[in-house]
Amino acid sequence: MQKILYIALGENLNGTERFILDLIKYLPENKYDIYFGVPYESKLSEIIRKKGIKVFNFKNNSMDGFKPVGIYEIYKFIRDNGISIVHSNSGIIPCVVGKMLGLKKCYETRHGLFYTDEYMKRMSLLKYLHEYVKQFFVEYQVAISDNDKKRLIDFFSYSEKKINVIYNGINATDFAGFSEAYELNQRRNDGVFRFLNIGRFTYQKGQDILIRAAALLRKETDNFRLTLIGQGEDRSNLENLIRENGLSDFVCIEGYKTDIFDHIVKYDGLVMSSRYEGVPYVVLESMAIGLPVVSTKVGGIDNVIKNGQGGIIVDEGDAVGLKNAMLRLVNDKDLRSYFGNNARKAVLNYSIENMARHYDNMYSS
Repeated sequence: MQKILYIALGENLNGTERFILDLIKYLPENKYDIYFGVPYESKLSEIIRKKGIKVFNFKNNSMDGFKPVGIYEIYKFIRDNGISIVHSNSGIIPCVVGKMLGLKKCYETRHGLFYTDEYMKRMSLLKYLHEYVKQFFVEYQVAISDNDKKRLIDFFSYSEKKINVIYNGINATDFAGFSEAYELNQRRNDGVFRFLNIGRFTYQKGQDILIRAAALLRKETDNFRLTLIGQGEDRSNLENLIRENGLSDFVCIEGYKTDIFDHIVKYDGLVMSSRYEGVPYVVLESMAIGLPVVSTKVGGIDNVIKNGQGGIIVDEGDAVGLKNAMLRLVNDKDLRSYFGNNARKAVLNYSIENMARHYDNMYSS
């Protein structure tokens, strides 16, 4: 039985941590002895234990990168517990430690390349080298989209043989009830299209661009509302932008929701304005429910949503493009239904079972 150490730097059940738990659940039983490494005791470690998974606290005491004490604890744990596979989800350092100890099977899943293409074109030599050398400390870097594989090769000179593309997956059947609730909600007759954006309020997620798009949309129609759900350091700035653009009756901000799918079904479409991304779970989940999606062309989003089929893809940073796409959905009910139906079909290609099978094959190779 192979022993796997998964590592993440989170303290809550966000996308990366959820990915690890989903993967563990769907890997073959009795084939792997699994540990989940966390930086300190938190809500996340409680959740992991409740699922019957062994927790390794590497005493990093921070989510902001690996600290010397955390690195040393990871080193000792791998050495003393016979770990044969290291799978990092928060950077290359655990793989470097694994290689120092002679492990062959070290992997890093890149949950997106968190740079804009423009930034990568003018990246410093030091930053480029930092990214370039990562390939020498892993058996594979796992990219979660074909777009990210291309970026690793084009911008960081990766060998194609060092990249394994494995898309994240969901269990689409879990969303059948929510899809029915969404369809019932679509019988509303008030003529108002309700857009939803979900994500941390940060520069990455680009909600400032989305508010500018809403201001442009407001000049052409009153028949929309936009809700931003999340939390983060940019909230006060976004609230100011809403007021400055006279959008208080059209755009609102709500905090983090634990019952997020009960909220998603109350809206008519998802709009994502990110500057850079991976393949967000909220996109896959909204597709499974049947929401049409408007998104910027970042990460692997346009790998899973074909422009003009399951939604509309616009250029990153393009407020006018977002406005035009949103206006099309406001004005065309048939188009909304077409996108939603196609999205439900397309997301079936991204199942947890497929994801876990690909990882199992990688671990076993």
